[in-house]
Amino acid sequence: MECNKVEILAVKAVSQHYYLLTLMAPRLARSVRPGQFVQVRVADGLDPLLRRPFSVHDWDAKQGTVALLVQVRGKGSKMLADKRPGERLDVLGPLGRGFEISETKGRALLVGGGIGAAPLWSLARQLKDKTWDLTVLLGASADSLLVKAVDFSHLANTIIATDDGSAGIKGKITKLLPLAASDYNQVYACGPKPMLAALAVWTKAAGFPLQVSLDEVMACGMGVCLGCAQPVKHNKSVNYAKVCTQGPVFDADEVVWNE
Repeated sequence: MECNKVEILAVKAVSQHYYLLTLMAPRLARSVRPGQFVQVRVADGLDPLLRRPFSVHDWDAKQGTVALLVQVRGKGSKMLADKRPGERLDVLGPLGRGFEISETKGRALLVGGGIGAAPLWSLARQLKDKTWDLTVLLGASADSLLVKAVDFSHLANTIIATDDGSAGIKGKITKLLPLAASDYNQVYACGPKPMLAALAVWTKAAGFPLQVSLDEVMACGMGVCLGCAQPVKHNKSVNYAKVCTQGPVFDADEVVWNE
């Protein structure tokens, strides 16, 4: 983990709700792994006071670049979307525990809900480099909230669902699970917690191992504020894990979903 003063190379609106920020961040690009995140200070002053967490969407270690996919939700993300090339950002990272990838190739299912597709892109690239066979399920409430900047189609068989039917199959992303039925060596997912909980039930019944990336409020990103505490199973009791340091990626069997 390092604090990096990085230059913004590009800010691109990729849809109504999403912006792609490309940063010149050589040290970060050399050390980040799929599923890790960064904490970004969006302004030099005290407003907003707290850093904002963003999954690392993509990077190029040779070029020294890192890409963040930003969904405009509030003041902080809007300030990032309004940045211009040449400006500098204070970025802390890489942070957290990322996805684990077996060296033995196999079949993997990747499930991304909304902005949850962002960290799955770099994961898919690395799996494909290791010659894994991939299927990707993407879902959102509407077409405008699909992460269209992430084109998995040349890496994997990709199936889309939207709640309102404006793109792909109409319904929740979990409606796609029967269409993706196969024997998977690993399932990876990132998205809303209800989606992850439903997926955990499905994978457990099918006997597939599942790694989930949890989306929690992370004020500090270093395990100090305890704002991201998540109930997890430990032996026969329930403890609390810090999502920012012990996650954001967990084995689904660890997570207590009904609290």
